[in-house]
Amino acid sequence: MRPAIIPVFAFVLALALPGVGAAGEAEPDTLSLRSMTPEELFIRASSAELQYRGLLEPARRLLVRRQEESIPYLVTQLDTDQPRERIALENLFVRIGEDAVPALIEALEEEALRDDTTRGARLAAYVLARIGDEAAVRPLIDQSGHGQWKMRSSVADALGHLGGPRAADALVGLLQDDDDSVRKAAAAGLDRIARDGPDVVRRHAEDALLEALDDEFYGVRFAASDALGRLGDELVPQLSRLAAEGAGRTRLLAVRSLGRIGGRDALREIAPYLDDESWTVRAHAAEAVGASGAMTRAARRRLEELAAGDTHPLVVAKAGAALEKSED
Repeated sequence: MRPAIIPVFAFVLALALPGVGAAGEAEPDTLSLRSMTPEELFIRASSAELQYRGLLEPARRLLVRRQEESIPYLVTQLDTDQPRERIALENLFVRIGEDAVPALIEALEEEALRDDTTRGARLAAYVLARIGDEAAVRPLIDQSGHGQWKMRSSVADALGHLGGPRAADALVGLLQDDDDSVRKAAAAGLDRIARDGPDVVRRHAEDALLEALDDEFYGVRFAASDALGRLGDELVPQLSRLAAEGAGRTRLLAVRSLGRIGGRDALREIAPYLDDESWTVRAHAAEAVGASGAMTRAARRRLEELAAGDTHPLVVAKAGAALEKSED
């Protein structure tokens, strides 16, 4: 038995020796990081190279700890087109937190002036939203009229995360933007604000989202419909009125929102539209009943009739899907 002790002892000794790993590989010399510049540290903090795999997190910790010298360098890298560098910058700035906000705001304003790209400004907006400091709201609002739609869309997204009355006002304004993607981002931003904000902000957002149900772009309409469907029972009367009195697509999306609110009250309002003369309304109503999570015998019976013999194939398909969903 004695010979077996020798390799075990050697293995334990190897683990105990500094700079030696379990596989006999040398561990990275993290002490050498202390003499590196922010640029050298960032190379390691954002690298995918095998030789730096053990230095990534130690380098990031040092950059965060030495933020007075690292922040001025890091903001100069915001316009990078390298995904790993962008992920590293996001990680570093969020960990630094509020101390990075003044420099990020300045970078946002400077990068937004560039003619060639708004990539750096958009990353600054995203990081400011992740940090969540209210000081960023006004500078972001100032960029809501930027000439490039990608920048305005990023502003809408960031304001939605930051929230508050001023952000809500700006997002309501962006719901009138000429670009479809900007309006869709504004609707998504108002969705977050309406769910998390105080009553006065919530009502302001709800009114704007109700109007957005008639937006010319389907992506905005559906984003508004999803948002309204998450806001709860208090919107049932307003959506019911739009479903009854609205024009065209507004009726359809109001019915859809009712389905997403769910429950017996919403189902009571949806059920009559299963008999609507318009096949598009019947199809939306069938889908809404399935989404509502509530199913009465009368509603099930009507869905079975639609699935068995409606004149339009989409109504048949939606009714069948709603019945299947209710059985899950």
